[in-house]
Amino acid sequence: MIDELRTRFNGLMDIDHIREKVTIRPKPVDNVDKLPPMLAAHLLELTLKQIYIPNQFSLELISEVIGKAALHSAMRSESEQVFINSWYYPTPAETFPICLTGLAGVGKSATIDALLRIMPGPTDIKTNHCVTAHTAESYWYASARGKASGKQLLTDFLGTEVTSRENASVLKSRAQMHANKLGISLAVLEEMQHLTPGKGVALTTDILLTMTGLGLPMVYVANFSLGHKLLKRNQEDT
Repeated sequence: MIDELRTRFNGLMDIDHIREKVTIRPKPVDNVDKLPPMLAAHLLELTLKQIYIPNQFSLELISEVIGKAALHSAMRSESEQVFINSWYYPTPAETFPICLTGLAGVGKSATIDALLRIMPGPTDIKTNHCVTAHTAESYWYASARGKASGKQLLTDFLGTEVTSRENASVLKSRAQMHANKLGISLAVLEEMQHLTPGKGVALTTDILLTMTGLGLPMVYVANFSLGHKLLKRNQEDT
Protein backbone atom coordinates (compact mmCIF):
# COMPACT_ATOMS: atom_id res chain seq x y z
CA MET A 1 0.00 0.00 0.00
CA ILE A 2 1.00 3.64 -0.29
CA ASP A 3 0.36 4.58 3.34
CA GLU A 4 4.12 5.10 3.68
CA LEU A 5 3.87 8.16 1.42
CA ARG A 6 1.32 9.80 3.72
CA THR A 7 3.12 8.96 6.96
CA ARG A 8 6.76 9.60 6.03
CA PHE A 9 6.50 13.26 7.13
CA ASN A 10 4.88 12.53 10.48
CA GLY A 11 6.57 14.43 13.30
CA LEU A 12 9.09 16.16 11.05
CA MET A 13 7.45 19.60 11.35
CA ASP A 14 7.94 19.81 15.12
CA ILE A 15 10.37 22.64 15.92
CA ASP A 16 12.08 20.78 18.80
CA HIS A 17 12.54 17.71 16.61
CA ILE A 18 14.01 19.83 13.81
CA ARG A 19 16.43 21.54 16.21
CA GLU A 20 17.63 18.20 17.53
CA LYS A 21 18.12 16.68 14.09
CA VAL A 22 19.83 19.54 12.28
CA THR A 23 22.09 20.93 15.01
CA ILE A 24 25.71 19.94 14.46
CA ARG A 25 28.33 20.29 17.18
CA PRO A 26 31.52 18.56 16.02
CA LYS A 27 34.00 17.06 18.42
CA PRO A 28 36.53 19.54 19.83
CA VAL A 29 39.86 19.70 18.07
CA ASP A 30 42.54 18.43 20.44
CA ASN A 31 46.29 18.87 20.46
CA VAL A 32 46.38 21.54 17.76
CA ASP A 33 49.43 22.98 19.48
CA LYS A 34 51.35 19.85 18.53
CA LEU A 35 50.62 20.24 14.80
CA PRO A 36 52.40 22.46 12.28
CA PRO A 37 50.69 25.87 12.21
CA MET A 38 49.31 25.55 8.66
CA LEU A 39 47.93 22.08 9.29
CA ALA A 40 46.42 23.12 12.62
CA ALA A 41 44.76 26.14 11.00
CA HIS A 42 43.31 23.99 8.21
CA LEU A 43 42.00 21.39 10.66
CA LEU A 44 40.42 24.09 12.82
CA GLU A 45 38.82 25.72 9.76
CA LEU A 46 37.27 22.43 8.62
CA THR A 47 35.87 21.79 12.09
CA LEU A 48 34.39 25.29 12.40
CA LYS A 49 32.65 24.90 9.03
CA GLN A 50 30.84 21.81 10.32
CA ILE A 51 29.10 23.72 13.12
CA TYR A 52 25.42 24.43 12.53
CA ILE A 53 23.23 25.87 15.27
CA PRO A 54 19.92 27.01 13.74
CA ASN A 55 18.20 30.22 14.79
CA GLN A 56 14.43 30.58 15.11
CA PHE A 57 14.02 31.81 11.54
CA SER A 58 15.77 28.75 10.11
CA LEU A 59 13.72 26.38 12.27
CA GLU A 60 10.44 28.00 11.23
CA LEU A 61 11.44 28.05 7.57
CA ILE A 62 12.35 24.36 7.61
CA SER A 63 9.08 23.54 9.37
CA GLU A 64 7.08 25.55 6.81
CA VAL A 65 8.78 23.96 3.81
CA ILE A 66 8.36 20.44 5.21
CA GLY A 67 4.70 21.23 5.85
CA LYS A 68 4.20 22.18 2.20
CA ALA A 69 5.97 19.02 1.09
CA ALA A 70 3.86 16.88 3.45
CA LEU A 71 0.64 18.40 2.11
CA HIS A 72 1.72 17.82 -1.49
CA SER A 73 2.64 14.21 -0.70
CA ALA A 74 -0.71 13.60 1.01
CA MET A 75 -2.65 15.00 -1.94
CA ARG A 76 -0.69 12.94 -4.46
CA SER A 77 -1.18 9.73 -2.42
CA GLU A 78 -4.81 10.20 -1.45
CA SER A 79 -5.41 6.74 -2.89
CA GLU A 80 -3.46 4.24 -4.94
CA GLN A 81 -5.57 5.11 -7.97
CA VAL A 82 -4.74 8.82 -7.64
CA PHE A 83 -1.05 8.02 -7.19
CA ILE A 84 -0.80 5.71 -10.21
CA ASN A 85 -2.94 7.98 -12.38
CA SER A 86 -0.51 10.85 -11.85
CA TRP A 87 2.26 8.76 -13.44
CA TYR A 88 0.53 8.94 -16.81
CA TYR A 89 -1.82 11.92 -16.63
CA PRO A 90 -0.16 14.78 -14.75
CA THR A 91 -2.42 17.61 -13.70
CA PRO A 92 -1.28 21.00 -15.04
CA ALA A 93 -0.35 23.12 -12.04
CA GLU A 94 1.93 25.93 -11.00
CA THR A 95 3.31 26.74 -7.59
CA PHE A 96 4.64 29.96 -6.10
CA PRO A 97 8.23 29.28 -4.99
CA ILE A 98 9.82 30.37 -1.73
CA CYS A 99 12.91 32.55 -2.18
CA LEU A 100 15.56 32.22 0.52
CA THR A 101 17.64 35.36 0.25
CA GLY A 102 20.24 37.20 2.29
CA LEU A 103 23.76 38.55 2.29
CA ALA A 104 26.69 36.31 1.45
CA GLY A 105 27.82 34.19 4.38
CA VAL A 106 24.68 34.45 6.53
CA GLY A 107 23.97 30.71 6.25
CA LYS A 108 21.55 30.26 3.33
CA SER A 109 23.23 27.14 1.98
CA ALA A 110 23.70 25.76 5.51
CA THR A 111 19.96 26.13 6.11
CA ILE A 112 19.22 24.30 2.85
CA ASP A 113 21.60 21.51 3.88
CA ALA A 114 19.77 21.27 7.21
CA LEU A 115 16.42 21.06 5.41
CA LEU A 116 17.64 18.21 3.20
CA ARG A 117 19.04 16.33 6.21
CA ILE A 118 15.63 16.16 7.83
CA MET A 119 13.63 15.32 4.70
CA PRO A 120 12.55 11.64 4.53
CA GLY A 121 14.96 9.26 2.85
CA PRO A 122 14.11 6.71 0.14
CA THR A 123 10.90 4.84 0.93
CA ASP A 124 9.92 1.45 -0.51
CA ILE A 125 6.23 1.18 -1.33
CA LYS A 126 4.19 -1.63 -2.83
CA THR A 127 1.38 -1.14 -5.31
CA ASN A 128 -0.81 -3.49 -7.28
CA HIS A 129 0.42 -1.72 -10.40
CA CYS A 130 4.03 -2.88 -9.99
CA VAL A 131 5.35 -6.40 -9.55
CA THR A 132 8.23 -5.29 -7.34
CA ALA A 133 8.47 -2.67 -4.60
CA HIS A 134 8.67 0.91 -5.82
CA THR A 135 11.24 3.29 -4.32
CA ALA A 136 9.99 6.82 -3.66
CA GLU A 137 12.12 9.89 -2.99
CA SER A 138 11.03 12.97 -1.05
CA TYR A 139 12.89 15.79 -2.79
CA TRP A 140 14.74 16.84 -5.91
CA TYR A 141 17.89 18.95 -5.44
CA ALA A 142 19.17 20.81 -8.47
CA SER A 143 21.99 23.25 -9.10
CA ALA A 144 21.62 26.06 -11.62
CA ARG A 145 25.40 26.26 -12.08
CA GLY A 146 26.33 25.84 -15.73
CA LYS A 147 22.76 25.39 -16.96
CA ALA A 148 21.97 27.04 -20.29
CA SER A 149 18.18 26.87 -19.99
CA GLY A 150 15.28 25.48 -18.01
CA LYS A 151 15.06 22.72 -20.62
CA GLN A 152 18.57 21.53 -19.72
CA LEU A 153 17.57 21.40 -16.05
CA LEU A 154 14.62 19.15 -16.89
CA THR A 155 16.84 16.97 -19.08
CA ASP A 156 19.22 16.39 -16.18
CA PHE A 157 16.31 15.52 -13.91
CA LEU A 158 14.92 12.96 -16.36
CA GLY A 159 18.34 11.41 -16.89
CA THR A 160 17.38 10.14 -20.35
CA GLU A 161 18.11 11.03 -23.93
CA VAL A 162 16.01 13.88 -25.27
CA THR A 163 15.21 14.30 -28.95
CA SER A 164 15.24 17.65 -30.71
CA ARG A 165 11.48 17.35 -31.27
CA GLU A 166 10.80 17.48 -27.55
CA ASN A 167 10.28 21.11 -26.65
CA ALA A 168 10.20 22.57 -23.15
CA SER A 169 6.47 21.91 -22.81
CA VAL A 170 6.86 18.20 -23.59
CA LEU A 171 9.83 17.90 -21.26
CA LYS A 172 7.92 19.65 -18.50
CA SER A 173 5.08 17.14 -18.81
CA ARG A 174 7.55 14.22 -18.77
CA ALA A 175 9.37 15.66 -15.77
CA GLN A 176 6.08 16.10 -13.90
CA MET A 177 5.13 12.47 -14.54
CA HIS A 178 8.61 11.37 -13.44
CA ALA A 179 8.34 13.43 -10.25
CA ASN A 180 4.92 11.97 -9.49
CA LYS A 181 6.20 8.44 -10.01
CA LEU A 182 9.15 9.02 -7.69
CA GLY A 183 6.93 10.62 -5.06
CA ILE A 184 8.93 13.88 -5.18
CA SER A 185 7.30 16.42 -2.86
CA LEU A 186 9.84 19.26 -2.88
CA ALA A 187 12.19 20.90 -5.38
CA VAL A 188 15.28 22.71 -4.10
CA LEU A 189 17.21 24.95 -6.49
CA GLU A 190 20.60 26.39 -5.53
CA GLU A 191 23.51 28.35 -6.99
CA MET A 192 21.30 30.72 -8.98
CA GLN A 193 24.05 33.34 -8.72
CA HIS A 194 26.36 31.21 -10.88
CA LEU A 195 24.27 31.45 -14.03
CA THR A 196 25.85 32.68 -17.23
CA PRO A 197 26.95 36.33 -16.85
CA GLY A 198 25.25 38.77 -19.20
CA LYS A 199 21.97 36.87 -19.45
CA GLY A 200 21.59 35.82 -15.84
CA VAL A 201 18.26 37.54 -15.21
CA ALA A 202 16.55 36.21 -18.34
CA LEU A 203 18.00 32.76 -17.73
CA THR A 204 16.99 32.83 -14.07
CA THR A 205 13.44 33.78 -15.04
CA ASP A 206 13.30 30.94 -17.58
CA ILE A 207 14.53 28.39 -15.03
CA LEU A 208 12.14 29.58 -12.31
CA LEU A 209 9.11 29.55 -14.61
CA THR A 210 10.09 26.08 -15.83
CA MET A 211 10.44 24.75 -12.31
CA THR A 212 7.18 26.26 -11.04
CA GLY A 213 5.39 24.52 -13.92
CA LEU A 214 6.16 21.13 -12.34
CA GLY A 215 3.60 21.82 -9.62
CA LEU A 216 6.03 20.94 -6.82
CA PRO A 217 6.55 22.98 -3.66
CA MET A 218 9.81 24.76 -4.31
CA VAL A 219 12.48 26.79 -2.53
CA TYR A 220 15.37 28.52 -4.26
CA VAL A 221 18.37 30.46 -2.98
CA ALA A 222 19.25 33.91 -4.31
CA ASN A 223 21.29 36.86 -3.12
CA PHE A 224 19.81 40.34 -2.72
CA SER A 225 21.14 41.66 -6.04
CA LEU A 226 19.50 38.85 -8.00
CA GLY A 227 16.25 39.42 -6.14
CA HIS A 228 16.21 43.11 -7.10
CA LYS A 229 16.89 42.21 -10.74
CA LEU A 230 14.03 39.71 -10.78
CA LEU A 231 11.64 42.33 -9.41
CA LYS A 232 12.52 44.59 -12.35
CA ARG A 233 11.41 42.01 -14.91
CA ASN A 234 8.24 42.38 -16.96
CA GLN A 235 4.98 42.24 -15.05
CA GLU A 236 4.02 38.82 -16.45
CA ASP A 237 7.34 37.42 -15.16
CA THR A 238 7.20 38.94 -11.70
